[in-house]
Amino acid sequence: MWLGHKLVVITSDPRDIEAIATSTALIDKGTNYALLAPWLGDGLLLSSGKKWHSRRKLLTPTFHFRILEQFVDVFNQKGSILEAKLGELVGRGAVDVRPYISRHALDVICETAMGTPMNAQLDENSEYVQAIKT
Repeated sequence: MWLGHKLVVITSDPRDIEAIATSTALIDKGTNYALLAPWLGDGLLLSSGKKWHSRRKLLTPTFHFRILEQFVDVFNQKGSILEAKLGELVGRGAVDVRPYISRHALDVICETAMGTPMNAQLDENSEYVQAIKT
């Protein structure tokens, strides 16, 4: 598909996605990524080349399967809460799911990275959740 003067390739084939996502040769970001910089900063997602490679090398051990396996129960528990919350919205028309996903992410990150249950999904009006919103 052409987007202006640029060719954009879109795929939903899992084999193609895996080949693209695991390639170490194709790590330079396109110019469209610059549009995300004010929102996402200069982290791993928007880094390219040597900067991306060095940051990825630092983070890779953190996401090793042996480490992630420790948190499967947390992922399942917090995922079940998210599923129930989203289930309550069925039939209500268009819904902005970002706040639900954000609270889910907050719950998972706080409990897995800091060992602190935040319960953001169960208490969206908690002082901590409100502080992060602003």
